[in-house]
Amino acid sequence: MRKQLLILLASVLVLLFVLKAGGMLPEIHIKREAAVKETDESMPLINNAQINTTPILQMPELPTGCESVALTMALNSYGFDLDKTAIASDWLIHNDENYVLGYAGDPFSENGAGIFPPGLCDTANDFLKSKGYPHKAYDVTGMEIEDLLEYIADGIPVVVWTTIDYSDPKYSDSEISYNGRTYRWYSNEHCVMLGGFDQGASSVTIYDPMQGKTTVDMEVFRDNYNKIGKYALIIV
Repeated sequence: MRKQLLILLASVLVLLFVLKAGGMLPEIHIKREAAVKETDESMPLINNAQINTTPILQMPELPTGCESVALTMALNSYGFDLDKTAIASDWLIHNDENYVLGYAGDPFSENGAGIFPPGLCDTANDFLKSKGYPHKAYDVTGMEIEDLLEYIADGIPVVVWTTIDYSDPKYSDSEISYNGRTYRWYSNEHCVMLGGFDQGASSVTIYDPMQGKTTVDMEVFRDNYNKIGKYALIIV
């Protein structure tokens, strides 16, 4: 699946070049800093990488809008200039009966719940399509952390579901089955943008809507990601 997505990315970049040369699209950027390549193909190709974007804090406007803010930071890493509330106000899909397919509640309220990857992917794709960009969001739920780091190494931002402060998920009795996967709601649900890694320091760079740009121990992040169910999406 990763090879197919990278082939798609290459095709997208060619198309962007053609469209930009013709004056049909404003300039967008993928900013990447990378170090020494690895010879072991089972590991990311480089020792460290960073995707630059401006940290956005969800408070006070979006007390339960972490997913919209994480998506906004991922989109802005490509050169968009979205403000904090644009996605939540104008593009976020809502579904009070199914938090997998849409946001349950109101992200502008402290009583809002959240949304999982399928619904946030649809939200991102509605936005991208409306703007005429060939980028697309993909649900990559189930991938290992190493796979996500390879996307980062290729300049592709990753939106990841975590918990607040990386504590264990506090599951409720609510669960929804969709496309062969069972999603369980957890009360301390949180969503961040994975924006970098440093293998030497065994750490990842997180753009956290609650805390800003932070560095998290890679094993702490991996453990939390695995316990939740490996929920993630990418934009290419």
